[in-house]
Amino acid sequence: MPVPNTKTGTAAAHGKRAESSRWGKNVRSDEPDAAGATAIGPKKTRCNLMLRRAFCHRENPVDSVDPVDSVDPVDSVDPVDSVDPVDLVDPVDLVDPVDSVDPVDLVDPVDSVDPVDSVGFLLIAVCSGDHCGVNLLFRIFPLNPINDKDPPAMKMSMSLLCGLIVAFCLCGCGKSKATLHLYSWADYFSPDVIKQFEKEFKCRVVYDTFDSNEALLAKLQAGATGYDVIVPSHYIIASLVKDNMLLELDKSRLGTFKHLDPEVVKMLPDPDCQHAIPYMMSYTGIGYNNTKLDNPPDWQVFARSDFKGRMTLLDDMREVIGAALCALGLDANSTNDEDLAKARELVMTWRANIAKFENEQYKNGIASNEFYVVMGYSGDLMQVVDENPHVSFTIPKDGCLLCCDMLAIPSNASNSDLAYQFLDFIHRPDIAAANTEHVFYCCPNKDAYPLLSDDVRNNPAVFIDPEIFAKSKFTLDLGENLGKYTKLWDEIKAGK
Repeated sequence: MPVPNTKTGTAAAHGKRAESSRWGKNVRSDEPDAAGATAIGPKKTRCNLMLRRAFCHRENPVDSVDPVDSVDPVDSVDPVDSVDPVDLVDPVDLVDPVDSVDPVDLVDPVDSVDPVDSVGFLLIAVCSGDHCGVNLLFRIFPLNPINDKDPPAMKMSMSLLCGLIVAFCLCGCGKSKATLHLYSWADYFSPDVIKQFEKEFKCRVVYDTFDSNEALLAKLQAGATGYDVIVPSHYIIASLVKDNMLLELDKSRLGTFKHLDPEVVKMLPDPDCQHAIPYMMSYTGIGYNNTKLDNPPDWQVFARSDFKGRMTLLDDMREVIGAALCALGLDANSTNDEDLAKARELVMTWRANIAKFENEQYKNGIASNEFYVVMGYSGDLMQVVDENPHVSFTIPKDGCLLCCDMLAIPSNASNSDLAYQFLDFIHRPDIAAANTEHVFYCCPNKDAYPLLSDDVRNNPAVFIDPEIFAKSKFTLDLGENLGKYTKLWDEIKAGK
């Protein structure tokens, strides 16, 4: 069933996993930042120096310093004392007490130092190691003494400055927020949903991305830690469980589990959802130029030689071989040697007509008329359809491979309590609906369906036709038969 090219008002307004595809996404991959930053010197030394420097500049501008004596190079500094590390920061030794400054005047509690300022200095001594803004304030507003000779405006400004200092210090003295480290595909959660979670649970979310399931798996197998929630596709869950990388879920802590669509859950490789719960579903289909094709094509469109050089296939062995198996009326996960030989022959026919295998540029290519037919993912291509009248999307009637990305908690999660709260939060019906509207994939949450806009609810690229759905298969882990597919794919790519 082709998707009508109407402006939904949702896909255009939101990003769709920018430059992404299901198993090959052009997204940078980041790791959580290392905790803490390098300090320069011990805190006590920094505070002491700050206090000394501040007090050294608090002379009474009228009574404290004789302009002539204070700059006498002979009287001001003793050549011997000037290199003593202790004397260098002693306000008494820096200035000749006889010729220049009365030491009492420097810190006279009546004439020189306002009690409020003293509190400010104490707060600086406690917090300056963590608040560079305080240091900046002292550079911008050097402290001068407040006494009866100062104008009211100066006294007011100094009180204001002390208030700012207190604010700086108090901002860092409270308990730090809990942090959830989320590792997912790019642009896969509505920013408003993330903000709502942070506000409701008084935490912050650090969102890092990966570009393929294989990259996620390799990174975790290499010992990467620090993630609280990950979003792998369903077909690598078994590998993660085998390596003891996932926490077994306590369903009693997931009150929103009841909202999941049972028709989707029962088709998953793990219908009991012991280690992961479904998040988003997508389908592989065909984007096509509706000015070049009058009717929605099926998988055999890639055999058309009149479109030679104007078509692309995904650079993904499971998707391409699976599509060929569907076109032949065979099981999309078949490991039978005869079935795979037939699929190989068909894909080689397709290969002769395509411009390339690729996962990144097919969206731009069909939008710009460089390509007439492309194989791609439903959410990605629906964004193109929404923005380009000449592009339509269809899921072939022969069926396709289905994918369901899952929410899981790593066994070494640093904040599993917050992770459980996140999983439970994501499947609230209103939250599930908001994420569906944002990414244009289907969140299998039955109680969220009525909350969706008509454009999304009635779109067969989001809610696949039941007859096509019945012919489609979730991608399964090949296990020991992976080598068969790898060998077959290498031959196809090499043109053998």
